[in-house]
Amino acid sequence: GDVEALTFVMDRENEKYCPSLTLEEAAQRIATAKGMIGPNFEYLESLMEHLEELNIDDPGLEALYRKARQIACQTEES
Repeated sequence: GDVEALTFVMDRENEKYCPSLTLEEAAQRIATAKGMIGPNFEYLESLMEHLEELNIDDPGLEALYRKARQIACQTEES
C-alpha cells in the first residue's frame, strides 16, 4: 500500500554542505540545531528508532547519535 514519508536531500554543491566535520562537530550541530519542522536531534532519534525496528545497523550513525544524545542531555541540564 501507500506509505507517507518525509525525506531530506542535501545538495553537495551547497555552501552549507560540510562533509569534513568531525564526529564531535556534527553531533554538536545536530544536538542544538532546529529547523522549520523541529529540532534536528528529534529527526536523528526517530531515524535511529526506525533503523532499530528494521534491524539495520549503521555503526557510524550510531556513534553520531550517541554523541549527539550526550550533548543534548548536557544542554538540557544547563
